[in-house]
Amino acid sequence: MLPWVWDQKLFISNEPGYEYLRVWHNRAREILGHVVINWCEITTGKDETMHQDERQGIVVAVSLSPLTGVPKIPQDTVIVGEHGVVGDFHAGVTNKHKKSGPSEPNLRQLTIVAQEALDSVNEQLEITLGAGSIGENVLVDGLGDLSGLVAGDVLRLGEQVSLRVTSQNKPCATLNVYHGDIVKTLLGIRGVAAVVDNTGVIKTGDTVLVETAEPSKTK
Repeated sequence: MLPWVWDQKLFISNEPGYEYLRVWHNRAREILGHVVINWCEITTGKDETMHQDERQGIVVAVSLSPLTGVPKIPQDTVIVGEHGVVGDFHAGVTNKHKKSGPSEPNLRQLTIVAQEALDSVNEQLEITLGAGSIGENVLVDGLGDLSGLVAGDVLRLGEQVSLRVTSQNKPCATLNVYHGDIVKTLLGIRGVAAVVDNTGVIKTGDTVLVETAEPSKTK
């Protein structure tokens, strides 16, 4: 008996302006002794025709940590496997932050943060946070603060990797180690959580392209 099977589980964003995210996680099976999860559909209920944003970003840094908490440690490159960055705490099939009840699928396999957001926080709070400080796996520049991205949008990084946004990533109290006002300052700009569409390698200097269900949504 597999640990969990979800069927038409409905997720609703608490952030104003975000669409309903329907995740059909309707099947799990064992093949050759390995659990294979079949994601049938992730959609925001919009036209599924994707549009590439005109802007092109760049990967400033990639980071990972085998431990929970902050910071993650910058790397030259990271390998993105089927369920996240290889060797990173947040990678995996199930949500590691859920402490009780049945297991849930991991919709936060990676997190992506904008350099613009980090610069804003550093300026407002007069602190110096660098790559990996707020727990992101990928720090990008040139795409704004990422607050306009919604579930279903796609980030293409380098020649191989594509990540599908599942939600905006809310700041948590763990970040208070840096400043008492950091959670408030990061609200709405802590980047996005994502799952893996295509595996591969991400390195500093890779290009980043955004595909959205509607054009020009990034800020």
